[in-house]
Amino acid sequence: MIIICCLHSLKLASAFASTPQQHRTSSITTTTNNNKEVIDVSTIQYNHDILSLANIRYQEWMANNANPPSIYNFRLATNEIYEERCADGAIVFLARMNSSSSSNGREGGEVVGAAELSPIELKDVVINNNQQQQHLIRYVTDVVTSSTSRRLGVGSTLMNYIEQTAYNDMGTRCLLLHVEEGNDMARQFYEKLNYIYVNIDDRKDGDDNDELSDESGAALAKIVIRNDDLVIHIDSNRLAMNAGTSGQLLMMKELSEPAMSGGKGGGERIIEEQEEVVKKGFGKQSTKNLKRAKGGRS
Repeated sequence: MIIICCLHSLKLASAFASTPQQHRTSSITTTTNNNKEVIDVSTIQYNHDILSLANIRYQEWMANNANPPSIYNFRLATNEIYEERCADGAIVFLARMNSSSSSNGREGGEVVGAAELSPIELKDVVINNNQQQQHLIRYVTDVVTSSTSRRLGVGSTLMNYIEQTAYNDMGTRCLLLHVEEGNDMARQFYEKLNYIYVNIDDRKDGDDNDELSDESGAALAKIVIRNDDLVIHIDSNRLAMNAGTSGQLLMMKELSEPAMSGGKGGGERIIEEQEEVVKKGFGKQSTKNLKRAKGGRS
């Protein structure tokens, strides 16, 4: 039994060895009003950051379940899924809480939030497979914040940096996300960040719009990007299927340069760009993470 535990520990240590990831290092920093603490947001920098990602997801999503999966299996699943999503262009962002006097907050601070920005869920979603239009939208998923750090601006700081990165680095003009209809707290949070609900048109055969008539039975959503005078039609059913969010409400936010300069969180935001992205991002959808993690229990 001791030998098995040692082998498991070696396997886990190997999966999360602390070697730097090759990518851009950048962050946004907000000083909270009351506690003189700094919320720092950045992309994953070290492999042990993936362990921190797994830990906060497990704590907020799994730990209180009646029969939670093994945290060991959950961590391994997170690492495996992270690598897969990384190869497909998704990026995970981590929010850390540090004291304002910390000189090494990006690596040492407690991870209190995480979210993913992804093109993966948008596969075959844009009507007529217009790649140029698909490039203008991104999907936000797996947003999680620590229950012990609520109402400190973690969520808004995290989302603000994701929006900045999407607009400035990727040319994204619109973000999409899903929210459960009964989750009033999440809906109010996104509404305060100026996300709006997307109207769904249940279009059927015989529609008089020739451009869209070949999408038989598709539930179409119209994404209006006013600053670019552009309308993008997407299949919201396929998006929900890709994301594993059937039955949830679809929300969107148009991004624009003026909106990037302010933001929320009650303090100064510092944006630093140090390197070009060499290898794109990280993470996986929570539902698939859970299914894989259920392979074993502690």
